[in-house]
Amino acid sequence: MKKIISIVVVVLLLSFVFFVYTEMEGLPWKHAEVKRKAIDYMKQKYNMDVAAAGSSYNFKFKVYTAKVYNVKDSNKAIIRVDDESDFDDEGNYVGKRLQDDYTLVYWSESIRDGLQAKYPDLFKLQDIDTIQIEYAYYTLSLTEGLSGDQDQNGVHIPVKPKDVPELYIRLKSVDIGDHVLEQLREVINDMVRTSQPMGVFVRAAEDKRTQKNEMSKTEMLHLEHDQLKPIQSIEDLKKNIKLL
Repeated sequence: MKKIISIVVVVLLLSFVFFVYTEMEGLPWKHAEVKRKAIDYMKQKYNMDVAAAGSSYNFKFKVYTAKVYNVKDSNKAIIRVDDESDFDDEGNYVGKRLQDDYTLVYWSESIRDGLQAKYPDLFKLQDIDTIQIEYAYYTLSLTEGLSGDQDQNGVHIPVKPKDVPELYIRLKSVDIGDHVLEQLREVINDMVRTSQPMGVFVRAAEDKRTQKNEMSKTEMLHLEHDQLKPIQSIEDLKKNIKLL
């Protein structure tokens, strides 16, 4: 009798652990399913051959996400394909549908490549860790977001986002140096002159050289796209640097 009780207790305990795990991490076969569906989805929508790089599960919204990349992309930029809940015009749940963020991935890479070609000295600065172009996140379904054009590999090009992107620069150094600011001044002035503004966000590395019992500090420079104006000198930019 005691043996049976012990077995029941173990089974109940394992069932509880499995329940908690799947509630937080999702079901293993669902992860496999969303990756498989995402590969077919990207081929159908964009004529793109992709490989799965992983998957995730948002337990709060119960959404599985496949992470894939274009097999012909040497950078292997990650494209997210979400298995979202779908609703009709009256708000009634009608099932699931896949949605992707490739329009953000494509145009972020395209804009960044253009900046690197135009401002090579900025990208060569030793102080800089990463330079990225970021958009507010959103996804589009199978029938949304195609421009009608194709790239050299026959992959369908997504429409350009309507949102204004942000130039996000992360530094290795704890200070936003004059040489970084001088390059930024050139970029910002060109944005203003060509009426192609972007938000500008520069974040230095965390400064841990503070006194005992003081919090670490980080220099940041943040300019909204509608705040951009001609910069006469780097001193004008320094006025916008904040210490957080």
